[in-house]
Amino acid sequence: GEAGAFQSTLGHMRDEHEHAAGLLASSDERFKHAVLQQLTSCQKALRAEMEERMAVEQQLVGSLQDYAAGLMDGLSNVNRRVRDDGQIR
Repeated sequence: GEAGAFQSTLGHMRDEHEHAAGLLASSDERFKHAVLQQLTSCQKALRAEMEERMAVEQQLVGSLQDYAAGLMDGLSNVNRRVRDDGQIR
C-alpha cells in the first residue's frame, strides 16, 4: 500500500540524487581538466615569453658592450695621437 509506494518513491529519489551527483562529479572533473589545460598552456606561454625576453636582453647587453669597447678604442687612439700640448701627431 502506502508504505510500498513511499519506499518506491524514496528509491527513485535516491536513484535520481545519485545520478545527479554522478553528473556533477563528472562535470567537476571536466572543469578541473579544462582549467589545468589552460594553466599549463599559460605556463608554457609565459616560459616562452621569458626566454625570448632574456635572449633579447642578452643581445642588447652584448651590443652595448661592443659599443663601449669601440668607444674606448676610439678614445685610446685619439689619446695616442694628441700630444701633451694639444697638437695632433
